Amino acid sequence: MKQKISFLIISFFFVNLLSAQKNTQSFATISATNADSLITANYLNPNFIILDIRSISEYNSKHIENGVELNYYNSDFFASLDTLIKDKIYLLHCASGGRSGIAFDSMQTMGFTQVYNLSGGLNAWQNAGFPVVTSVAPIALSVSDTIAEFIDTEISTSDSLELKLTNYGNDTLKFLSITDLSGTEFTTNFNLNDSLTGLMDYSFKIFYCPIDLIDDSVIFTIETNGGNINYIIKANAVNTFVSSIDNDKIKIFPNPSNGIFSINLEDTKQIQVYNSVGKLVLSKLFTQQNNSINLSNYKKGIYFLKINGSKTNFVKKLILY
Repeated sequence: MKQKISFLIISFFFVNLLSAQKNTQSFATISATNADSLITANYLNPNFIILDIRSISEYNSKHIENGVELNYYNSDFFASLDTLIKDKIYLLHCASGGRSGIAFDSMQTMGFTQVYNLSGGLNAWQNAGFPVVTSVAPIALSVSDTIAEFIDTEISTSDSLELKLTNYGNDTLKFLSITDLSGTEFTTNFNLNDSLTGLMDYSFKIFYCPIDLIDDSVIFTIETNGGNINYIIKANAVNTFVSSIDNDKIKIFPNPSNGIFSINLEDTKQIQVYNSVGKLVLSKLFTQQNNSINLSNYKKGIYFLKINGSKTNFVKKLILY
């Protein structure tokens, strides 16, 4: 019972310590028992890394579960160390504490914010009776909140938000699939060809380009070899245009089209065409009643035609197939 109470006290201490020092630097050399409490308090925390700086042969023979290897004896070790994400929480160790002590000192000058050095290294860890493993596996976690929202995005404009995921495990995380967002007002630049080691994050963007004032939402899934992550994206649009242009006087045909869109306007107006992520791809001044635009050299998908009058604006969706 005493051990259980002690464990809860230590866990509470570390959780509050890390919370209080979230925006400050924290460096300490800690015992194996406190290291175990730190690991428990940060289990499945995407901002926590167990950094094992022994050689690959040492690592393969045994390591702490989810520990990630970065070989101290590599010629570029300190350069590689300096590329790691500085504001994550690191539990650093080697075999007995010599190598990790040197790396620990270096990380304090490199700009890291929270580093804990395991006193006595893996030897002390095992002597204290804590387990080691030989297996490796990727674990996909989202660093960002899995529920995100676009608020008051203007019609025909594009807004974006950044999402971030990480590999909490210690084998290469590979992306297998992502839900197709076709047919929605959302797009993404997520690249399935990318992969992640256990030391890096992956950032991608979701773009939102509303075409009406109806609230939008989408649930999409990223499938990986280390588990799936589900995201919920919500959005709403606002109309900042004066909508007094008579829609019946604007004729666009055919729509959908394979490239040529004919547009019937009664007077001279400036027209602009944007792609689905809000990039201007065409701007043209119409000086006669009947005119057309040619999008045959652009990728198929949804585009937005913005017609700028002297006092009013009008937006129309174009579908290029």
